[in-house]
Amino acid sequence: MVKTIQVFVRNKQVIVGHFQTVEFTSPGHECTAKPVTAPILEQVFPENHEQAIKIAEKVAKEKGMKLEICNLSSSMGRIEALFKGVKTTPTIIVKNQKIYGEITEKKVLSLLE
Repeated sequence: MVKTIQVFVRNKQVIVGHFQTVEFTSPGHECTAKPVTAPILEQVFPENHEQAIKIAEKVAKEKGMKLEICNLSSSMGRIEALFKGVKTTPTIIVKNQKIYGEITEKKVLSLLE
């Protein structure tokens, strides 16, 4: 049986730029055009969440384990977190034991002993 490391994270939207478009208040009438600036958004993980994913990937690869990343920004991720009792992110679960807060490789490996 392959053991699994689960990582629970949540991404956030950040503005990476802006684009300008034209909006018509009366369709087909160029004289009613006005410029509109809209943000360009990108989904990113906070730095501590990225670090938790990297640590879990490394340990999973070294130990021949399966890695499962659950993003709480999705409905399925929130449901999985609810069933597992995850209240904060990032959280790593190995063998029904949780690590949250400061996640280190040493802490993850301690769950495998």
